[in-house]
Amino acid sequence: MISINIVGEVDSTLIESILELDRRITINSSNIDPNFIIVYEKFDDYYTFLKEFIGKIPIVIITGNTSYSRKCYFYSLGIDLYIIKNNESKSLILCRILNEIKKYIKYVNDDFIDFENHQFVFNNYLVNLSNIELKILRYLYINLGRYVSKEELKKGVWDTEDFVDSNTINVYIHRLRDSLKNCKEIEIINERKLGYKILIRKDLC
Repeated sequence: MISINIVGEVDSTLIESILELDRRITINSSNIDPNFIIVYEKFDDYYTFLKEFIGKIPIVIITGNTSYSRKCYFYSLGIDLYIIKNNESKSLILCRILNEIKKYIKYVNDDFIDFENHQFVFNNYLVNLSNIELKILRYLYINLGRYVSKEELKKGVWDTEDFVDSNTINVYIHRLRDSLKNCKEIEIINERKLGYKILIRKDLC
């Protein structure tokens, strides 16, 4: 089951479009904890509500607040997509939200990525990771055999090349390496100017 909560303005077109993506999706269920949150901000008053979910599940914010520093701040916390609605048409906003949900659906279809329980499972190794850490790990995995630049990670994980600095990526990679240090089959390496690459030692699998 994929439980999506829409907070604030609830648009019927958005709901219909989301439900068409996957039959497992439920919207605003009172019985299931959310796997994905969409927030239509009106008065910038949802931070307290979001605080317990940030970094754990995908979150999309649609806001009228044009503050550049606020946008940077939310991306640094681990928000997946931050849309300033005054800058984009309704149809484009809808497309961007649906694309983010499609990425999540693709993630939850992978056997080794469990977003619902925030876990990575490989052979007999299991580790708890944050939502962003899981996204980085999966992005590196689907690009197995080649280096992935920081610019690619920004676009592939956060859907932006702005607002996420190199230090943020370094921090998440460091956390990933630390979490995977006991999994001898997997290693994340990096090469200056090229980026990061995941190695899987098949002889140990």
